[in-house]
Amino acid sequence: MFRNLVFSNMRQKKASFLYGCLLAMAMTRAHGKSVFSFSDLIVKAIEKSKPEALERNSEAEDLLVIGAGFGRTGTLSFVEALQRLGLKSYHMKAVVDTPGHLDLWSNFSLMDERGAESPTDAAALLDGIIDNIAYSGFNATADVPCSLFFLQMMKRYPEAKVVLTDRGEGGAEKWADSMLNTNGQYTNIAVRIPFRWMAFHQKINSVAKMARRYQGIPLHPKTQLPSKADLIKSYKNWNTYVKTQVPPERLLVFSAGDGYGPLCKFLAPLDSSIERRCIKILASDEVYPFTNKGTSMQQLFTSLKAVAIVFENFPLLFVVLAIWYISRRYRSRVKID
Repeated sequence: MFRNLVFSNMRQKKASFLYGCLLAMAMTRAHGKSVFSFSDLIVKAIEKSKPEALERNSEAEDLLVIGAGFGRTGTLSFVEALQRLGLKSYHMKAVVDTPGHLDLWSNFSLMDERGAESPTDAAALLDGIIDNIAYSGFNATADVPCSLFFLQMMKRYPEAKVVLTDRGEGGAEKWADSMLNTNGQYTNIAVRIPFRWMAFHQKINSVAKMARRYQGIPLHPKTQLPSKADLIKSYKNWNTYVKTQVPPERLLVFSAGDGYGPLCKFLAPLDSSIERRCIKILASDEVYPFTNKGTSMQQLFTSLKAVAIVFENFPLLFVVLAIWYISRRYRSRVKID
């Protein structure tokens, strides 16, 4: 067991080092504003390989807005819009950026995959995660994994309102195409070299696989990729499910193209500060944010796949590049000395 642990750690360190070399020598990166850039993922893969301690505020925030939509339905734009209304939203990016939270969700997803000893154990762990979200200063949620548990959050916060973000007309097919070009590829990438050696990517993958289970999206046993037909079916079923579970007075079905108008009308009654901000935004005809464009995400996943292809097919090239990079750094240090 000890021998296996040692070799596992060696593989992770080697992969992280070579991954870091690739960052230092990279000439291009994904353009535009996306959830993570290529370099972000490289840095996080190195920095977040070990468990992190949780950081909690002394007081918890009450959750005011619960996002029930899938990722790739304008959730990052929704987060930015809520920020303009004075709300701090818990998105998948926040899961990664908030110390200790990726470990919480990864542990929960692994327990969910293996089967908890009792439903009480799973409920208790999920309650603990919701508590940590509140004590980390968030008062709104968006995107997976939180959207998967909108019912549990509604019970905890009976005054909170629910927003189902969607893709508008023809949304199911648009969402399926977007997923196939971006997030839907992650479960395939994560099982390839070097990502399968990296704790960070395995944690992300455990959460991604949990999302597919709750979304009812089967993955191909070999490629770990979803099919377009299953994605379309999942999107339609989920949106119908949310609409049947949330009382009409607590639910807003919202597309980014709707703008601030319906969002402000729905959320302004929650708090006077939200109302004041809405009045100001609507009076100024402020344009609703549009972030995380599909093209930038496609470039990101293309970069990740390129890394996998190089590692799988040209391991010697990375050894040469690593030696080149080390010698270059050594020469520059000698000149400075």
